[in-house]
Amino acid sequence: MTQVLLPKTVRSLHVVGENGTQEIYRRKQKKKRKDSRMMKPLRKVSRGLLGAERDGLDRLVARFDRSNRKKKDGWVTDLFPNLLRSGTKSEKKASKVIRL
Repeated sequence: MTQVLLPKTVRSLHVVGENGTQEIYRRKQKKKRKDSRMMKPLRKVSRGLLGAERDGLDRLVARFDRSNRKKKDGWVTDLFPNLLRSGTKSEKKASKVIRL
């Protein structure tokens, strides 16, 4: 039997035969988030801030690797510029989440 990739809009798949229809596929429904109405904005902001922090750290690691490839012990010599650049990018993304 071959596997078929179905688009996300397909919820279930039925086969019509001589003795009626038979359901052969049903997509699992996502569980509903259990947030109160007042906590929903707080959850969104905190998730956005965590994402901004993760992106900033990813950029910092990439800059460390790049500096290390360019010259011997390059991560040490470029430590402060790398921290500054990745920090400003992270702060810019975080400020968009908070909308100051």
